[in-house]
Amino acid sequence: MKQLLFALVLPFLLIGCKKMNSDDEMLLKLAYDRNYQYPEGFYKDPISPKHNIYYMNTVSISPIDDRDSRWIELSTNDKNEALAWLNLSTTNSSDSYSFVGEKETEKYFEFECRESNNIYTILFRVHKTSYYHPIFNKWTAWNFNDGIEMGYYNATISEQKVKECLEYLWIAETLFHGQKVISSNVKERKNYFELHINSLVLIHGDWGMQDAVRVYDNYFRFDKNSQLVSFKQVFKKEIPGKK
Repeated sequence: MKQLLFALVLPFLLIGCKKMNSDDEMLLKLAYDRNYQYPEGFYKDPISPKHNIYYMNTVSISPIDDRDSRWIELSTNDKNEALAWLNLSTTNSSDSYSFVGEKETEKYFEFECRESNNIYTILFRVHKTSYYHPIFNKWTAWNFNDGIEMGYYNATISEQKVKECLEYLWIAETLFHGQKVISSNVKERKNYFELHINSLVLIHGDWGMQDAVRVYDNYFRFDKNSQLVSFKQVFKKEIPGKK
């Protein structure tokens, strides 16, 4: 009888003692690496990491007591309109800012402002409609597993250019904050481009509880005909971290 019980229990003991595979060890290393955020070749924002970036939106330009249920990032091809939104956003802010300078790129209008106590600067940005026109409402209940419609990419259509735009949207934190990118690969199909980003996020445990590293598959799709960008995220696995 004892031999039978041992035979039944042994497989469970072996499972519990199973050594972590090399892929999971690599992911844990990336999760705890404070200097790692993106792989080589991933799009980089051409600014100092010390700057804070804020994309102006339908909420920021509205008075605090007159804000509705929409939070959609703004876009325009008119710099004067972007400046008007900057004035509204800073006026409706709980803080005050002084204007420092401006910059214009293919992707956005940018206005550098210094916070009232001069501790930090913030870069207020507006997407250029000729590059990307957002439609995603951040205040709408959504399920990334079902997919969402993000906006329209309106610039040069090629594998590399579409990849750059979609990675730029990831960097801009349109959807997520703090997820590290493990890999990024784009594929061209007949009617669309699809960018697959493998990402992870470190969840810290409280008061002696174990950390967890959650790994996701993220799919950006750009439809060549409609020029619509859609997004879907799928949970892949969870790896135990440190206590």
